[in-house]
Amino acid sequence: MTHFLRVTEPLDKDSERVVEGFIKLRLGHSNNGTIIIPDFIFIKEDRKVRYFSPSFFSPCLIRFNVEEGVHEALINVDFASPHQVTGTRTQISIQSIDRLFSYECGAQLYKCTIQCDDKISNFSAGDAIIEGEYFSIVLYHHTTSDALSSILRSNELWSSEWNLQGTRRLQNIAYTYFTSLSKIKSTTDLERIAMSSVGQIALCSTNHDRSEIKTNINVYRENTEGRTARLKVKVPVKLIAPPHLRLHIPRLPDTTYYEVVQPEVFRVGLKPNAKLFIKKIFYKKYIAILDKELMAGFDNVIVGDASTIDGLEAPYDEENTMHLMHLERLEEDDDLFDFWWNHQNSDQVSNRTPQQREFVSIE
Repeated sequence: MTHFLRVTEPLDKDSERVVEGFIKLRLGHSNNGTIIIPDFIFIKEDRKVRYFSPSFFSPCLIRFNVEEGVHEALINVDFASPHQVTGTRTQISIQSIDRLFSYECGAQLYKCTIQCDDKISNFSAGDAIIEGEYFSIVLYHHTTSDALSSILRSNELWSSEWNLQGTRRLQNIAYTYFTSLSKIKSTTDLERIAMSSVGQIALCSTNHDRSEIKTNINVYRENTEGRTARLKVKVPVKLIAPPHLRLHIPRLPDTTYYEVVQPEVFRVGLKPNAKLFIKKIFYKKYIAILDKELMAGFDNVIVGDASTIDGLEAPYDEENTMHLMHLERLEEDDDLFDFWWNHQNSDQVSNRTPQQREFVSIE
């Protein structure tokens, strides 16, 4: 039993280019500092829009007044398509003058420039749709044939009480689960959506001294026969919950990076027992719709320390509140550069009271 692996090659200077795109991002604070968290990147080429889902990303570099009144942020982000083992590295440049709008959750959308591989489209997670200020991505909900028939009759997707690990029931939030995987064909695919045919997946650390810590965690036990039917859905990105993270601090200097946990899993947070409405727009094409009053989420994500067993496991059990990153709620009149400048060299962690994930008691 081995957890699936993903690696990224350095950018090849002989095959790189610069393209224009969009980035949806958040500002996060932890005991290790403040960072930009990239949610999604969008690139439009050949009349087609593709979205890119980060696998890894670096701490950001902020530069003020690169031109008079213009500030810039640089961040390295690695992408891979679903099923891909080897990804690609990009450097994304964001300027303060290119903010388009803010989301109610505090995330923001910017135009950006992307230094990338010449064949960057080969690393996309799937198709995207841009309709004015609304950005949506194409995802899949895998289930059984009987369950799919029920979904299509009712035009509803029921939410699940299960946490990401699939071993505990949440009380104060429920999730509808999607994935960028168009098919669930193998045991490795199951691991990519936090399931396993043996009920466990393996995790391995990245330590300062290069010693490895390995652990197995229990996850929802499933086989590929239980995921033979699928629903293809256009999901607005404003509905998708931010993913949990792991922090890696290898031995070499200046090589700290963040890992996105289960980058092929996408969750829509709802109030307990709420349902996600699925509206048919074309033949076998649907869009997810959720009343704003039924949306639910948290002001933090888990950021596990990848050098410890607790840190490796924390993003799955979602109970280890020692490993938290607080999400800044950036308002319409404020952007990440303003916030960074106005709160430089200040403690953004100690005075926060994070929202807790509440679980059904185990008797």
